[in-house]
Amino acid sequence: MMMLRWLARFFLVVALGAVFVQAGSCQPVSPGFQGGDKLLHAGAFFVLALLADVSFPAARFRYAVIACLVSFGVAIEVQQYMLPWRCFSLLDLAADVAGIGLYYIIVAAISK
Repeated sequence: MMMLRWLARFFLVVALGAVFVQAGSCQPVSPGFQGGDKLLHAGAFFVLALLADVSFPAARFRYAVIACLVSFGVAIEVQQYMLPWRCFSLLDLAADVAGIGLYYIIVAAISK
């Protein structure tokens, strides 16, 4: 079980780096349909929440993990605000929070 946590932590760091680099890219990934960008945001933060939850499974870390993920979403939007080829979007941040929330809703439903 400890090996799984360390492996999840490794992939969490890799995923955080990949998301941050992609968020600053001048050629962002686009699924090609209306609202697809928001779906990508929610999906990315769902995966980040999953990796963070497996990495730090103790319930006492849950709110700290959520706060860190939301802060990461804010940092991405601030980064994009400062880049001339990207733009700040509260809707993107809302999609990030929705992805995190969806993960924890599913976890709560499964654990009942």
